[in-house]
Amino acid sequence: MSKDDIELFKVVGARMKEGRELCGYTLSKASKLLSIERNFLVKIESAQNLWVVPLTVIYKASSLYDISTDFIFGFSGDDWEFDPVVQNQRQFGVLIHEWHVNELAKIKVKVEKQQRQLDVLNESAQMLITAISELSEAVNVFKKLNDFDDLKAGSKLAYRMNKAVEASNFAIRLMLRSKVLPKEYLSKIIGEEK
Repeated sequence: MSKDDIELFKVVGARMKEGRELCGYTLSKASKLLSIERNFLVKIESAQNLWVVPLTVIYKASSLYDISTDFIFGFSGDDWEFDPVVQNQRQFGVLIHEWHVNELAKIKVKVEKQQRQLDVLNESAQMLITAISELSEAVNVFKKLNDFDDLKAGSKLAYRMNKAVEASNFAIRLMLRSKVLPKEYLSKIIGEEK
């Protein structure tokens, strides 16, 4: 490797470090955004033990840090990179990106919470439907074994049981239509209506 090559690696490393620092990125965050290992970025920035810096990394760094490849290779002067307007624009872009990431994280937490709530409601509804079905079967067996019509409040119990079964069947249909319940619950409707 010639002296010129070594000097170029030093310039590329130093300029990439300047670009990263201008954006306020840590080594860890920048390496993640550049899709490279943190140690590899450290080696690039310090020009240690490198024979090759992939062009894709330089291209991504140019885009991520909002600096030109001419700046990275040392072909252009520093002045425009450190212009307060350019720095403000770059920092604004970084702040917007961070805000967006934070908002997405908040939305993710809300969605996960709502999903847990929906899972609990779904499980509860399935348990209630099963309980009503079993209770209906028990009342039907009781009717067959006893003179149900002569019992006090027997007709009221039968009426309430029928209403519970109707409500259960309606809930099953709604949840099947919404694909909240598995199709096996269709047999519970058919079973109740026989």
